[in-house]
Parts: sequence; C-alpha cells; structure tokens
Amino acid sequence: MKQNLQGDILQNLISMVLACDDDGDMILSDDEIDDLIFNLEGVHGVQLKEELIRKMIVDNGRSLNAIMDVAKTVLTGEDGGQANAGLFQFLEAES
Repeated sequence: MKQNLQGDILQNLISMVLACDDDGDMILSDDEIDDLIFNLEGVHGVQLKEELIRKMIVDNGRSLNAIMDVAKTVLTGEDGGQANAGLFQFLEAES
C-alpha cells in the first residue's frame, strides 16, 4: 500500500511539474517554480519548506528530469532520507 501511495504522489508531482512548465522547454523559470510551489502547497497533509524546495530545484539545474530524479529519491528513500533534508513533512490528520 505504501508503494501505491508513493506512486500516486510521484504521478501527481509529475503532472504538477509538467503543468507549471508554461513554455514547454522542460526547464523551470523562477515564475514556473513559484507556480509549482503554490500548487504543491495545495496538497493536503503536506507542509513544505519553500526556500529549500526552490534551492533544490535551482541547484539541480531546473530541468524536469532533475526534479523527477530528486523526487524519486526522496519518495523511495534510496538515499536513506538525505534528499528530503526537511523539504517537506507529512502532517498527521486531526481527530
């Protein structure tokens, strides 16, 4: 079930990134990064560290492929959790 959830999250992220690439050049401009972060903030139950996410995107070349590689690493935990480095946290549902 956890694998299904991770797959759903990755699929949603891919859709968001592609939707934010307004000019279709596969590189996110500053405005496109702002749009992506705004859309990610709308994901219920996830709290983001905007500046860290922005830095991660820019440091990885702004390309969609680089963003997807980092996202995959974070979601699968292949790096022992180091890529997340506080970029986001899952909030517990309130009763």
